[in-house]
Amino acid sequence: MLDSNPGVQEVLREADALSAALSCLDGPLTDEARTLITAVRDGYPICDTASLLTFEAMSLLLSNRHRVAVQEPMHPKREVDWAFFDVIAMAWIAWAIGAQPEEPLVELRKMTLLVIETTEGTGGALHLMALHPWVAAVTALLENNLEEARRQYHRATEIGAQLGTETNPAIQWTYAATFTEVD
Repeated sequence: MLDSNPGVQEVLREADALSAALSCLDGPLTDEARTLITAVRDGYPICDTASLLTFEAMSLLLSNRHRVAVQEPMHPKREVDWAFFDVIAMAWIAWAIGAQPEEPLVELRKMTLLVIETTEGTGGALHLMALHPWVAAVTALLENNLEEARRQYHRATEIGAQLGTETNPAIQWTYAATFTEVD
């Protein structure tokens, strides 16, 4: 049976934890959500930027601000859409650990312009379409505009879910970590 596969069980546990975290948006993290997130985060493998981002979001939800030492994105794919994801992810992590927003904002703006100028007719168009509201959300966070960040996050997660983008779960983790009250 497929659900007895350990890999499948891990995916299902993470989905349950993410669902519990998202159910706490705009309110306090529940004990049930905290337990599920802790179980997933303990031993969570960090193998690329998306997994690092997920780990950092879970850590923030658990009030364990893990100070990331990674300076370079870790995703093995180097297509423009993945490079864009990497820059946005590192900017969100900078925001989450309380770094000054100037450098991440400059990087986000440079990368956004580069993506707009260089991606016409390239692959990854659906992924890029899903990333544009997320970059707007993270930019708004860095500018301390929570209302705009919330609006853009809502768009980003809806588009990512509709398109089934590979990075949507990591983006949803950051959404939960950004707008859930933690102690």
